Amino acid sequence: MDTGAAYYHVVTRVVDRRMVFDDSEKERFRLTMRAVAEFCGVRILTWCCMSNHPHMLVYIPERQGVSDAELVRRLACIYDGKKVEAFAEQLAILREVGNHEAAERRKQAYTYRMYDLGEFMKTLLQRVSMSYNRRHRRKGPLWEERYKSVLVEGRPGALLKVASYIEPVPNKSFL
Repeated sequence: MDTGAAYYHVVTRVVDRRMVFDDSEKERFRLTMRAVAEFCGVRILTWCCMSNHPHMLVYIPERQGVSDAELVRRLACIYDGKKVEAFAEQLAILREVGNHEAAERRKQAYTYRMYDLGEFMKTLLQRVSMSYNRRHRRKGPLWEERYKSVLVEGRPGALLKVASYIEPVPNKSFL
């Protein structure tokens, strides 16, 4: 039975394999990744950002409903306060007048992006690209091609093997 929940190893590369991620860019990537993951309901199990490509091991939970309050909280992870406040007010007004169908349509404009690997990666890579391009006064794509993802399943220990590939233990002498 497919529950919808899955683990993926995801990787993408910078265009022309340029080395663009110094420590400050890696930190910006981390902050953006965490914010988008929180919005999307995705769990980052482990990750690393090399100088020209990031790796992530992510868990995509089964799609579930999101309350109005939870949606507003998640929107605040990736949108400015004024936009979130305006959305919350519109939603509250629709609920107050009993137009729950319109309120649900408004919510759907955002919730379709939750619990979905493609939407998580699209949002993450767009935001990283736009931020990088703005700071470096450049235009054009930052990413070489579509991200690659591999479903991690099968034998016990598969997650641990992928996680150790992504983030190897620096000193194995304690094992």
